[in-house]
Amino acid sequence: MGDNLDDALETFVASDELEKEIEQEVRSAEPVLEQGSEENEVAAEQATSATDADDAFIAEHLNSLQSADDATSSEGSTPHDAPNESEGAFLEGAPAGDFAELAPKKHTARTILLILLTLIILAIAGLCAGVYYVEKQAEGIVPAGVTFAQGTSLAGKNESEVRSIIEQDAKAILASNVVASSSGEATDTIEANSVSKPTNSFVTIDTETMVKNALDVRQNASLLDRFKVDVLSETIDKNIAYEYKIDEESITKFADEVAGAYDQKAKNATLKQKSGSIIIAEGQNGFETDKEALTAALQSSLEDEFRMGAQTGDISVEITGKTTTPKKTAESLQSTPAIVVTLSKRTVALYNGEKHIKTYRCAIGTPDHPTPVGNWKIVLKRKNPTWVNPGSAWATSMPKTIAPGPSNPLGLRALNLNASGIRLHGTTSLSSIGTAASHGCMRMRNQDIVDLFDRVKVGTPVFIIP
Repeated sequence: MGDNLDDALETFVASDELEKEIEQEVRSAEPVLEQGSEENEVAAEQATSATDADDAFIAEHLNSLQSADDATSSEGSTPHDAPNESEGAFLEGAPAGDFAELAPKKHTARTILLILLTLIILAIAGLCAGVYYVEKQAEGIVPAGVTFAQGTSLAGKNESEVRSIIEQDAKAILASNVVASSSGEATDTIEANSVSKPTNSFVTIDTETMVKNALDVRQNASLLDRFKVDVLSETIDKNIAYEYKIDEESITKFADEVAGAYDQKAKNATLKQKSGSIIIAEGQNGFETDKEALTAALQSSLEDEFRMGAQTGDISVEITGKTTTPKKTAESLQSTPAIVVTLSKRTVALYNGEKHIKTYRCAIGTPDHPTPVGNWKIVLKRKNPTWVNPGSAWATSMPKTIAPGPSNPLGLRALNLNASGIRLHGTTSLSSIGTAASHGCMRMRNQDIVDLFDRVKVGTPVFIIP
């Protein structure tokens, strides 16, 4: 029994020394534990509670052994090496295995576990601190892989630098011009022309939203993606597009301006007088701008400019449309009648196109009432006309009207011109033919005016030349 007591005492002393070592390690770990999480503090409290319970258990059974040994010594009847019931109870109440070996092992395992737990907490805390530091360092910085306007890199740029890059590109676009033009071939005979207007007339650019979009790339990325960028040097591939608004009303007005400056009406072929003869002036095709296509092309060109970023030079758009043809062509005028009055010759010449048909003799106006020189046309055809007093000084003694008949001054036919009071008409005064005898009209023999009347129409040109 004495040997068992000695062994138990040695075990107790050893466990007491181990307990002191554990307490010393716990105290050295307290500054770290205080900075750790609640889980660390709970683990430490649980470890201390477990140690106190073991100490209480050992003390209780040592007292039991001491009492049993005292009782045996006083009776002197129990062999030294035979365990009594109290020893059996003590041994049975001990933890599993040999008591002297079990207690130190149990304390050592708990110590190791506590140290590992502390190291894990410290590692996690260090990792969190590192991640936080990296996040703070990268805050407000555009991550790698972010570009602007299809190519310009914004990687590593802060807000001020991003704004500078975007504003510089936007200013270049707004400083350019939109130029609408077309080659001569595109419009046949129409000469090439162009119309331009500043680009800033059509668009507004929201640079601040673009800056925000660039900086938000990192903020909107997941923690894993940010970790890959910061630690593994990976990229977040993102292109920051232009934020802009096109003024459709301005585009429509520009299309109208282009059409107004560029469109040309087709010119009809015309009959002209040259040296007393009729010639045909060729017509000319016209051009009509396709304003709908121009509007679409301008919008597309502006969108391309914003997609690619500022390009060198102006923004060009092609003018498209259709060629218009004249209603009257040179061919169609070959059968169109025309009259040439030559005052110096007192003649009225009839043409069909450029072909001379017939020449008639006539009387012209006196020097006091000359026949007007110029390019005129027939505006009214009158058969068996009534003469109406014009109210001129020379007609004051004449009646207000004279009915058709042999005494009518206009004869059998009258062709009114768009020159006031001037006509080609018949007469019964045959002696005046070939002289300057009228008040401005061109008198013709009745049979000649009847013949001419049937060959011409309203609108027939009449060229009166000296």
